[in-house]
Amino acid sequence: QPEPPPPNFLLQKPYGRNDFLISGHMWRNILIQSAWQLFFCLGILYGSRTLNFYDCIPKGQYAATGDCIPLRPNGVGHDYDGNYRDAMIYNAFVWAQLFNEINARKIRNELNPFDGILTNNMFIGIFIGSAGMQFLTVQFAGIVFKTVPLDGDDWVICLVLGLFALPFGILGRLIPPFDFINQTRGTVKILPAKDKAPEQKNTTETG
Repeated sequence: QPEPPPPNFLLQKPYGRNDFLISGHMWRNILIQSAWQLFFCLGILYGSRTLNFYDCIPKGQYAATGDCIPLRPNGVGHDYDGNYRDAMIYNAFVWAQLFNEINARKIRNELNPFDGILTNNMFIGIFIGSAGMQFLTVQFAGIVFKTVPLDGDDWVICLVLGLFALPFGILGRLIPPFDFINQTRGTVKILPAKDKAPEQKNTTETG
């Protein structure tokens, strides 16, 4: 069932007809999450050699041996048909989106995005289903998504990077909303529709 409205819902200031669809609060939240996701995605992309990521998947379908091998400069590990580094970027990025869904439940300055979450069975079901699909996508759907199975420690890294979306989202609410973005875009005015005069039909008499 959907989440019921909070008790203070009717106490919130209503939105005007000329308000922007994306408010200053939403711009703030979007830019903070975008900056964090861009930071760790570029960090994995360009820092994989410095951070010494290894592909340690057991011997089997993708690995000829059970040894841990460092990733090649192009990010490939045991499996030449996929890219281990890119699979990590994809996995961490999706988990950041999933955890940010919790932040997105509250779009103003509420400091507790978990408030009322247990009353929303639909949200919980979608979150668990998305998390399960993500695991299956990375570990078993490489033929479709060009991913490769990740090691347990790299799964932990991806989950932690994604989990940071929550504290960044909460701390970001202490920053004033970015209303200046909408102010620089001007004001959108919705003009009322003009009443049209009824059409007159021309009739001709025939004799």
